[in-house]
Amino acid sequence: MRQGTHSMVLALLCALGPFACTPVGGGGGDDDADMTPPDASGTDPGTPEVPDEVTAGLVALSVSMTPTYEPVVGLARPFAAEGIYDDDSRRDLTEYAVFESSDPTVLAFDGDEHNVARVLAERVAPLIVTATVGEISGQLTIGDACEYPRSAGAIGVGSIMPALEWDLAVRPDGSRGRFSLRDAYCGALGEPTPNVYVFILGALWCGACTHEMNLLAAEAGALREAGGQYVFVAVEDLEYASASTDEAMGQLGRLAGPNPVYVGGDADVGSAFGSSGAFSALPSIVIVRTRDMQVIADTRSGAASLDFAEVARDPDAGWEDPPEPMIESRCGAGDEEASEPNNVPGEAALVGAGTHRGGVCDAYPDFYLVDLDGPWRMTIDFEHAVGNLDLYAWDADDDAPLRVDARVIGSYGVEDGEAIEHAGPTVVRIGGFRNESAPYTMTIEAL
Repeated sequence: MRQGTHSMVLALLCALGPFACTPVGGGGGDDDADMTPPDASGTDPGTPEVPDEVTAGLVALSVSMTPTYEPVVGLARPFAAEGIYDDDSRRDLTEYAVFESSDPTVLAFDGDEHNVARVLAERVAPLIVTATVGEISGQLTIGDACEYPRSAGAIGVGSIMPALEWDLAVRPDGSRGRFSLRDAYCGALGEPTPNVYVFILGALWCGACTHEMNLLAAEAGALREAGGQYVFVAVEDLEYASASTDEAMGQLGRLAGPNPVYVGGDADVGSAFGSSGAFSALPSIVIVRTRDMQVIADTRSGAASLDFAEVARDPDAGWEDPPEPMIESRCGAGDEEASEPNNVPGEAALVGAGTHRGGVCDAYPDFYLVDLDGPWRMTIDFEHAVGNLDLYAWDADDDAPLRVDARVIGSYGVEDGEAIEHAGPTVVRIGGFRNESAPYTMTIEAL
């Protein structure tokens, strides 16, 4: 090729875009070397090879994202491509598809799995994910005419609840199907949207959580009349891993139908609650106002002491700063421990081996610092009929139950007395379940 002709070709290519006019060889040398393809096969190494039998008769691609609720910053989303053929048959073509995001600064396909995108930033406009197999492309648009309020993925008072979704939640009538907060916000549930959703987050390994949900289910009708809706979520299964909807069904699903509640469990939903710190107590509470999908109260802000029906009737009343909880003290004269106030981890009273008397006599738990270097056992004796108390080793930094290898170090049954074992100096928490009150005797033994 003559040099003048070569220059004219490059000029034409440059008019098509900045990448089109870059010589493959990098510059210099003869023209034939400059036009060498990326590899010996002449194809881009990043593009999957598509057999002819895959593209024969292919007329369209359907693109999907799992799960379908709004992507949460920090998590990953797998995408799938389904081929639609001229004989109306369908085939999963994900392995052959090339996926592209309309905004890689928000959703990026740049990992080891070609169909998995990382969510890097909050979406502020509709996103388009394009899948291409051969000459056929399909698109999925994330975001529509009804724009869900923007969420940073955090779940806590003042934040916008992520647009979580369950494909097979148990509905209030006992049937199974889709439950989407986006649908709720956009009025697409097929029924009036409640003023608030009261999420009760539990774990299938937590007997006290199931007990609490049973008690709350009996109040679900009254809450619904006041404009609220319970959503029971199994965050963890019996092995402390994320619970599935089927696992939630096995233990909690029977509560729906007889009681107007939603029940769900999903690995991604569990991750959203767990990674945000919302699942900090057993069970945990998150209350969402549906007009703007803002979290207006949670366990950390004192939601356990609220009258949920009152919240539903007036969700704008400033519940993030609840009034002082009113409880019936079940303590007698002299039952309160001498170390009061020890109501927060920073005030934990120092205790060693021996027997100590105390009482949860108000709406606040008691915190102690066990002052032993080796292994120890703590037992609290109380009458469950007087008040239900729970006992936890406590992570003071996270203000949550202490976990070792994902397992909570705690005792939270529905019988008289609780006991835990651990080692070394440790903060422990003794608290009334749903602000219950009772005196107790605490025994600490070195093992």
